[in-house]
Amino acid sequence: MLALAMALAHEPEVLLIDELSLGLAPVMVQELLEVVEELRGRGQTMVIVEQSLNVALAFADRAVFMEKGRVRFDGPASELAERDDLARAVFLGGEGG
Repeated sequence: MLALAMALAHEPEVLLIDELSLGLAPVMVQELLEVVEELRGRGQTMVIVEQSLNVALAFADRAVFMEKGRVRFDGPASELAERDDLARAVFLGGEGG
């Protein structure tokens, strides 16, 4: 929370966030997601790197999923959330996209 507040104090045009949920308790992740949603509502542009599929798709307008430096899936988050092959590829390393 402190790192996010410090970054926002500079009023960035684009906010870059790496691993929003890494190592945090679920309650803290939920609080951060609420902050991200508020920023989104204000029109803040954000690029967020996140390993958790569920967390990433919870707040993203658009998502790009990469594996070993290659784009495997990309598109509107709402459409990607409905794809069975995406979840299979992310969780089981299966083929897709």
